[in-house]
Amino acid sequence: MDISRSIVAGLKSTTGVLIVAQMQTKGRGRGGNQWLSPSGCAMFTFNYALPLDSNLGQSSAFVQHILAVRWLMLALKTQDYDLPFEDQMPNDLTSTEIQEGGILVTASIERDTLHCVLGCALNVANSQPTVCLNDFIIPEIGAPLTIEATLADIMNKFEKYVEIFQNEGKESFLKAYHNSGFTARGLVS
Repeated sequence: MDISRSIVAGLKSTTGVLIVAQMQTKGRGRGGNQWLSPSGCAMFTFNYALPLDSNLGQSSAFVQHILAVRWLMLALKTQDYDLPFEDQMPNDLTSTEIQEGGILVTASIERDTLHCVLGCALNVANSQPTVCLNDFIIPEIGAPLTIEATLADIMNKFEKYVEIFQNEGKESFLKAYHNSGFTARGLVS
């Protein structure tokens, strides 16, 4: 998050720089909680700039929802895995009461641009001290997930749904969300 914030501060016109960590000892969670992540977790941060007068710029709270863990779940779901996870609004992924991942978004406004820094950690391949996504994948379902493929899929989904939101508006985004097989709890009544 600190590196991404530095990029935003120093290179205001740069967007989409992805920072990936192999392990993390000073991660931050919601409410200032510390987040420790060993090797085997997909931990990344990226910066994203939005014009304030764009569809998404006018509904900036949806930036988090686009990247939110439900999209991580969708990213995994599209690889034909049926994993036993639920999203905890607005930013946690849990399995059997164990937190498997989380997301943290910060934002600032400068002139006509919203500068977002989005951070995420998802336990893909480290079974200790809890469980990881690969612990739920048996050979009959498919091959274990890799961090690289998981990151690529997540970022592709993020770009896809930002494009839907920007070009077609909030209602089209929510329709795509509903059609994905997950419910938009808390987003719409």
